[in-house]
Amino acid sequence: MRRVDFFQLPRHIQDRFIQACLGVTVPKPIAVKFAAKPIPWIWIGACVAFLILTWLLLRWGYGDLHSSLALAPVWLSVAYGLALAAAAVAAAKGAASWFELTRYPYRRGWFLFPGVLVDTTKPEFTVIPVARLERAETIGQGRLRVSFEGGNDFEFQRKDEAAAERARERLLAAKRETLEADLKDDEKLRAQLDPLLEPRFSNPLAHNSPLSRPKPTWRFWLPGAVGLIALLLGVGFGGIRNTLSERRLYARAVAEGTPEALHAYLDRGGVRPNVQTVLLPTAELEALKRQGSLEDLERYSQQHPDSAIRSAIDLAVRDALLQALTTAKEAKSISALDAFTRSHASHALVLQEVQAARRTLLARAAESFVRDFAAPG
Repeated sequence: MRRVDFFQLPRHIQDRFIQACLGVTVPKPIAVKFAAKPIPWIWIGACVAFLILTWLLLRWGYGDLHSSLALAPVWLSVAYGLALAAAAVAAAKGAASWFELTRYPYRRGWFLFPGVLVDTTKPEFTVIPVARLERAETIGQGRLRVSFEGGNDFEFQRKDEAAAERARERLLAAKRETLEADLKDDEKLRAQLDPLLEPRFSNPLAHNSPLSRPKPTWRFWLPGAVGLIALLLGVGFGGIRNTLSERRLYARAVAEGTPEALHAYLDRGGVRPNVQTVLLPTAELEALKRQGSLEDLERYSQQHPDSAIRSAIDLAVRDALLQALTTAKEAKSISALDAFTRSHASHALVLQEVQAARRTLLARAAESFVRDFAAPG
């Protein structure tokens, strides 16, 4: 077994090998098995992995009222860009790798010549002499299996059983020929059996410059270019992602409608002015109303004298004051009403009701005095 770098061979041997693989010159292959089209799975896998990472980073904290990353900071936007750039570079590397493999001047596969088996699936050929053949057999359905020393087994598909049997017989005959060439040290016969050996005669008009390995110049700058573009796009995605995340934060905070949810929206970085001026005060007011504490309502009213929902606050305080006034009126005394007004700084909101209650009590007192102490006329 030997290794041969095709692109280090002289040009006339390169041309001879290509023509031999095509079957247009001797030695013609006894059997051929072409390899599947090259797919750069490693680079594809890396690209997919980095795309998944980009997606996970974009989803991290997205629209979550309880996450500090609901609106991505600068460092996280840079992480979006780096992950997307890595995916783009992997895609570019994979494209360059595929281009190189598909632009080779020979087909990738296994070529069984009379003197050697040549594995061209890698840039450096593996060449196994037919003299090391241990077994050749047909295994049905036109298949030919050949085994070499060292546990190297290969299988070739022929047209039918008859073709497979002819290939087997030709291979066994070729083995005898190679052994005879080695015994006689016959270079001419060896060259007739092995397309990678120096031929006895070569075309003097053929090109002298060897074929070079395909290396497109764009493979050097393309990964960097697409990586830079992807980095900028990824950072830009951070802004788009924050815009969409803010919308979801707002929708969730409004749907919950609690002070905690609205505070969380503001803490996450939400900047909608109506949350601070209207929605949050309204939610806080509703929470106080559910608690039913007049003192808390009055304190809230005093703490927010210029609130945008001033009228709603006054209305809530007034409703609570009316309930407290009802309790005070049950005492049926002017002192109870005076105590009510002294206890509640916002009593002006129900001043008319207090005065009406006071007049009612005075009228009842006057009627009682007249009834109990006035002499009959």
